Amino acid sequence: IEHVIFAAPSRASSMVSSSVWDAVHRQYEFFDKNVVLKPKVGSEGVGVHHVTNVLSLESIATSLFAEKGDFCMSPFYRLTGEVRVILLNGECLLMYKKVLPALVGNGKDTMAQLYMNYCLEHHQKDFNMSNAQQFMKQRVLLEGERVPLQWKFNLSGGASVEPFFDEHVLSIARKAARVLQATFVSVDIGLTEDPEQPYVIIEVNSSVWVKKYSLLKGAEGERTAQFIYGKAIEALLSQPHQDPSLYTS
Repeated sequence: IEHVIFAAPSRASSMVSSSVWDAVHRQYEFFDKNVVLKPKVGSEGVGVHHVTNVLSLESIATSLFAEKGDFCMSPFYRLTGEVRVILLNGECLLMYKKVLPALVGNGKDTMAQLYMNYCLEHHQKDFNMSNAQQFMKQRVLLEGERVPLQWKFNLSGGASVEPFFDEHVLSIARKAARVLQATFVSVDIGLTEDPEQPYVIIEVNSSVWVKKYSLLKGAEGERTAQFIYGKAIEALLSQPHQDPSLYTS
């Protein structure tokens, strides 16, 4: 997925120049007015926004310039899933699929009832009003019908983990790491419904985090985390002339 970076104002001025705003608007138009804005540096989906109108574009871009500095704009993709692949020297140490939290129909309850039950089951006492308004409908979902509660696949935001392995996805991740000459990385790959482009590389992270994964998976996750970081440390110690930044986050 293309990421276009927009530079923050210089230290000498807090004003964003008209040329920068013109570039922001041109890119927004080029991406068919359906984009994602996010800080250049960040994690866990914080500060990441889906934007589809000019007012939101200008408001969010202004906030990102002021709070985060530089930011990225990308075209928005409607993904059916997201796969994370953790690689060390091309070896796959872990691959899993992230699944969005969703309402799942039972053929009896309305969307409103399903949403309230979801919040109670997940101990969400403070209802998200935007979601509440969206789901305060009397339509009954069919048995097994899924309605996602959000669009971001962050584990910290409520996405769940499913076992997943696919050789083609692994080959894509390996190629991305090889092109970047990256040694120890996690590669996020989006799954789409487009038969001509079923996979898109979202990003390649040099900071390899498995904390949330290990918490969600319990004892198994802890063992996996120990295995991954243990392998990385072994690789670093076995090659003392390597740049330590290639292995550390």
